[in-house]
Amino acid sequence: MQIHIDDNISLRQLQASDAVDIFNTIDTEREYLGRWLPFVEHTVSLEYTQEFVNAGINAPKEDFELVYTIRKENQFIGLIGFKETDRNNGQTEIGYWLSEKHQKQGIVTRSVKALCDYAFNDLNLNKVIIKCAVKNDASKNIPQRLGFKLETIEKDGELLTGNVYTDLEVYSLFSNSKQSFKPISNSETKILILGSLPSDKSIELAEYYGHPRNRFWKIISTITNTTLPETYSEKQTLLLNNGIGVWDVANNAIRKGSLDNDIKDEVPNDINKFIDEHKGLKTICFNGKKSEALFNKYFKRNENLNYISLPSSSPANARITFEDICTVWKQMLLS
Repeated sequence: MQIHIDDNISLRQLQASDAVDIFNTIDTEREYLGRWLPFVEHTVSLEYTQEFVNAGINAPKEDFELVYTIRKENQFIGLIGFKETDRNNGQTEIGYWLSEKHQKQGIVTRSVKALCDYAFNDLNLNKVIIKCAVKNDASKNIPQRLGFKLETIEKDGELLTGNVYTDLEVYSLFSNSKQSFKPISNSETKILILGSLPSDKSIELAEYYGHPRNRFWKIISTITNTTLPETYSEKQTLLLNNGIGVWDVANNAIRKGSLDNDIKDEVPNDINKFIDEHKGLKTICFNGKKSEALFNKYFKRNENLNYISLPSSSPANARITFEDICTVWKQMLLS
């Protein structure tokens, strides 16, 4: 079984032949990997690793866990997989490690996201857990980026090399957890349009306003007198060429379905930081009432900026005609 991440990265289900690559990587990176992975000091021979691999792939059905090698251009660079899966209670844990020279490329983040999607959509699980040592910032960044929430601190949760215990931060993500995207913006952004949280269709496509009946992109092309772009890349360029940025107020939230009214337990994006980093920003627009309500809940308005309330471009807001919505939206270009 193989999971495609992108043109270069894939996850391949663990095979007996992978033992050599696993051992050689551990053996050549003992100092780096051993700081946070207690099994490294016990991995002293290829035979030991082969036993680990064989035990995993030959485990009885009730104990079997899906484990994958992380591969870059089909070369082994790390491991990722499920552990402590509890089907009765619909939850599992994900563990991972990556070779040092492949760090800081977003590989593990994308791989964890793929496994979360598999856990929720294929295994029908409700909850994914990730545990990280409290001082392992690189590992903690992964669940934080993916919208996991810190549930608790597990005191002395793991014994590290050197007979030293570390506390573990326990993060969780639920099947109805939703995560926003990075903003579309650049140094020339003068207008920021804030939504609430991407719809399920947008999340599926990894595109802002991806639902075919959402009028956002048609509105933008109309008020800027531009032909409606065909590709998402061209749509982003259209925004940037007109000094327009796009983001959401919520970084992540619990929401069943796509309705704004069902958003709960939201965590806001750092909009104040965005404002500080975009010196030319003049106007913040709210795409719908929910985005404005969320903004008002978490942020104070900056007296140096204009704020405009816009009727939602959502297909749920069908009572306003396209001509009327464009008339209202066009005011943001004049502010």
